[in-house]
Amino acid sequence: MTSSFPCLINVLGYLLQLARGEFNFMRLLLIVVGLFALATGLLWIGQGTGYVMWPSSSFMLRQTAWAWYGVALTIGALLILTYAARGR
Repeated sequence: MTSSFPCLINVLGYLLQLARGEFNFMRLLLIVVGLFALATGLLWIGQGTGYVMWPSSSFMLRQTAWAWYGVALTIGALLILTYAARGR
């Protein structure tokens, strides 16, 4: 069984390549979208489970449906990041 952890290390390695001047726009776009989706999914999980009570007026707080939406988004984000890291 393979882990996505080495792929996330590859994403960081790719960001270092960008800093050195090697540029691949599609890969960069996938990484940015994947990281944004990952952060959003984790926020939704936190709000849906009641661990993140911010903002206090949010309709998503302690709503388990939003936690499951967050799980789905997080899985999708990890797939996007894995694809970006393995891209050639």
